[in-house]
Amino acid sequence: STQGTLYKIDYKDLGTNLTLENKIATIQNLRLNALNGSLAAEAQYAFNSATPRFSLVSKAQGLDLRELYRAVDSKSTRDIQGRLNADMKISGSGKEWNEIKPSLRGQGQAEVLQGALLDFNIADNVLSSVTGIPGLTSLINPQVRKKYPETFEAKDTQFKELKGQFDLADARMNIKDLRIAAADYSVQGNGWVDFEKRADFQAVLLLSQALSVDLGRSAREVTYMFNNQNQFELPFALTGTLP
Repeated sequence: STQGTLYKIDYKDLGTNLTLENKIATIQNLRLNALNGSLAAEAQYAFNSATPRFSLVSKAQGLDLRELYRAVDSKSTRDIQGRLNADMKISGSGKEWNEIKPSLRGQGQAEVLQGALLDFNIADNVLSSVTGIPGLTSLINPQVRKKYPETFEAKDTQFKELKGQFDLADARMNIKDLRIAAADYSVQGNGWVDFEKRADFQAVLLLSQALSVDLGRSAREVTYMFNNQNQFELPFALTGTLP
């Protein structure tokens, strides 16, 4: 099919090989261009018993997450934007989402490039909590905030890259080796997010050398939190419900 619409998503250049035998549908070499990117996949759907079973192996390149949100639910709250690259394997069973959700199993790796976590500023939230410690109340003075507006004044977490590995089980996604690279800091950690948007992460915030130096000038005590590369390093926990 040169172009069309599939599950409310416009596509171009769709092609695949399909076989159906003994109530088992097998899709091989599925490929299409959609969401300003491309998708390749192989899948199997078995409906030869009371509970259907399915499996999927897919590779996504450059998918626009904003367009994906719009296609899935135009009224849903967006919490991330950017271009998605992902490889994953997923299997499950059931007819309705509430039945499928606990059965999902999978693994993979993903990255989002030139994107943002919307309505949540990681660096500002973490560093603002440090100012409650005696001696560090002047850690983030107005001059520092003005010099690094993307870090302290933006309502979103703007990043160059967000990447990690994941496995899917028990209605939640376990994420390991998560890395977020922003203009003046990076975050590394491990944790999980479930289908109710509840999250629990243990991570480390690592500031750039330039920002670390400026913070050190604001509050001398902060130099005790420098690593051997003269960068401010702070472990933190992120728990609760994502916006």
